[in-house]
Amino acid sequence: MDLLEIDMIWYGLVRGGLHPDVDSRAFASRRIAAIKRKHEEYFNRQFIYFICTRDRVRFSTARPVRFSLFRRKLIVHLEVGPERRIVRRELPGSRFRAMDGAGRIVRPRVESSDVAITFTFPGGAKISTSVHDFLLEHGVDLGIDTRVRYVGLTKNPETRPLLRKHDGLRRVLKRIGEDQDVLFFYNTFAVRCVADEPEKGVTWWLSNAMTDEVAIRAEGLILEKLVIGYFRPDCQGALASEITELRNRFRTLSEKHRIKRIRVNLEVDHPSEYYRFFTEAAEVSPGHVFTVLEAPVDE
Repeated sequence: MDLLEIDMIWYGLVRGGLHPDVDSRAFASRRIAAIKRKHEEYFNRQFIYFICTRDRVRFSTARPVRFSLFRRKLIVHLEVGPERRIVRRELPGSRFRAMDGAGRIVRPRVESSDVAITFTFPGGAKISTSVHDFLLEHGVDLGIDTRVRYVGLTKNPETRPLLRKHDGLRRVLKRIGEDQDVLFFYNTFAVRCVADEPEKGVTWWLSNAMTDEVAIRAEGLILEKLVIGYFRPDCQGALASEITELRNRFRTLSEKHRIKRIRVNLEVDHPSEYYRFFTEAAEVSPGHVFTVLEAPVDE
């Protein structure tokens, strides 16, 4: 089971505005719906989602984002962590240029609030981005890791857990304070079946979505339980029952489909500190890879 794609949504988009002209709640829902449609063009995939927390980060309102004198650099000041320490980062100004209809380079005007940055181009076109999307997109490293608090499975990522009542999210919000931000990560996986025929000297690699060796729903559930069993998130709820279900599902797969092992690869092709996941059970790593040879036992 290999990570195919990962997408992030900041929960702050639901509660706060990117820009006065933007309905952030609807924007976030549409963005996830677009991700879902993209994956449905290929296979009827399910999403494994993480509810995670990171140290609070905001653009400094006392030192707004600005271009340097000759616009060679974009200068960004951030407030980081509970102590609101100021961190300065500089990005190449060339990243924020565009071409007009006549092929001329145009440079935007920049403004920022604590939660978002907006570029306004000649003619009035605006691009607004949340602070977390901006940092992720431009690879800004602040030395912050991402803690996995809850793992779930959904076919409707545009509403769950983003817009519906959700026990896991409620537990996360109850546990953390104002000094942490909540982020949702939506993961899709490519699930492949590997079959060996040593007498013929052949190894077969086939996509499960093509062969339907394991039903889509069962595939999603076993993957969800495997990831829960690996991370053992602190806001999962009935963790012991999750592990018991994993053991039972693994046994069923072994008996019905002669599956001997399952390997899960959570490595992201485009590294970022946002993808350095960890829990008390799993150390911080830019990529998590693990293999289950037999059904885990309860602790």
